[in-house]
Amino acid sequence: MPRKCPVCKFTFCPEDPDDRVEHRRYHRKYTHVMYPKPLKSLLPDSLVEVRGGGNPDVRPSPQWLNKQLYKHAVAFRREFRYDLVQWSPFGEEDDEARGILITDGNRCVVGAMGFRWRDWSDAPAGWTLDWVWFVPSFRKQGYLTRHWKKLRQMYGDFYIQRPVSDAMRQFAIKQGDAALLR
Repeated sequence: MPRKCPVCKFTFCPEDPDDRVEHRRYHRKYTHVMYPKPLKSLLPDSLVEVRGGGNPDVRPSPQWLNKQLYKHAVAFRREFRYDLVQWSPFGEEDDEARGILITDGNRCVVGAMGFRWRDWSDAPAGWTLDWVWFVPSFRKQGYLTRHWKKLRQMYGDFYIQRPVSDAMRQFAIKQGDAALLR
């Protein structure tokens, strides 16, 4: 008889060994992101820029950082039911993509986002904020607000790529950056 895991919401048949293995695999990936553990290699309460390996002149980020970002991009896709994951587990192939990991005071990755350089036909070329995702238990705690000025310094007057959630729209307006909503 099918059963739904109360933690990860994965539906499986406990009597089926293959289903149990699949559930354990999914459950481990889910809890790794939703219940983050401290990573000694990261600074507390910081932004960590992640670069892909598309440009031979730019040193790409370590593979484990790309995988961290990828796990958060998967959670973003799952929550908002998009078709594609916004980051590759091996890092983006082009150098026009940047990822950001956001840590809390305990060095846990609590959020992630992706930026991409765009050439527009109707506006000057520039960066876009393509996606932002925070672990649900860490939302509305001021992480994005605390780091917003630093993001603006790093990426200038970037556009916020559509579709834009109501929460992101309200955030941009509150920051005085409604003009970034493209």
